Amino acid sequence: MKVFAVGASRNIGYYASLRLLKQQATVTFLLRNPGAFDSDPKIQEYVQKGTARLVKGDALNKEEGVDVLLFTLGATSSRFSPLRGFVNSIEDLCTRSMLNVLSTLPRSSEHAPPRIVAVSSAGVSHISHKSLPLPMRILYTVALGQPHEDKRGMEKVLAHCLGAGKAPGGTISPKILPPGWEATDGLPGKGELPAVVVVRPAMLTDGVCRADEAGSKANAYRVRSDGDLPVAGGYTISRRDVAQFIAERLLGAEWSEWQGKGVSLAI
Repeated sequence: MKVFAVGASRNIGYYASLRLLKQQATVTFLLRNPGAFDSDPKIQEYVQKGTARLVKGDALNKEEGVDVLLFTLGATSSRFSPLRGFVNSIEDLCTRSMLNVLSTLPRSSEHAPPRIVAVSSAGVSHISHKSLPLPMRILYTVALGQPHEDKRGMEKVLAHCLGAGKAPGGTISPKILPPGWEATDGLPGKGELPAVVVVRPAMLTDGVCRADEAGSKANAYRVRSDGDLPVAGGYTISRRDVAQFIAERLLGAEWSEWQGKGVSLAI
């Protein structure tokens, strides 16, 4: 399996990539700073083997097929505004990066379209936001309104390429998704990328991977895939458990169960 990982220098993408490397996948990391893993012995082991490749910038080798696009990009820096909550230093980071990556994905008759796994968040869509308890709706609106708007833009781009005909409700500023974005040079048209799964975890924690604990695999966390609704009564999940779901289940035997859907995860 050949994986192209965007935003995998830390958190969910990092943990998922390590699991995939252990499964003998080849993972190409897109990094702003290729030196990010210089002092990481776990990644360096696979760099020496040649199965972990570190690429600077947003380049893709168009001569080589990609089996999986793992998109876990999130803000690396933000500031708090009394009026807007946390605001990413690059407000359209996820949306613009998704447009750029999809517009440069290798596509040819020799390679099937890649499977795409994109990590979003619970509460991003209008429907899922309304289903949350009032304290969490306030928190998500006040503190995370702008980052969630960026995730909505990213999901709208994916819905277009999936041909789902349905994107998450809610406003998206033209600063994040400008008019005419569908005509972006190289962007796949409607339905050209059928193998897409959007993962929408609950509020993320740095806890242990419950799924790896002895005897807890069956009920470590809950999964829901009916529309935009989050897991009822589930408010948190660890980044390591999200990575376990992606690497061990979603990209394993369960892909056909989730393809084309939005998957919510929570404890």
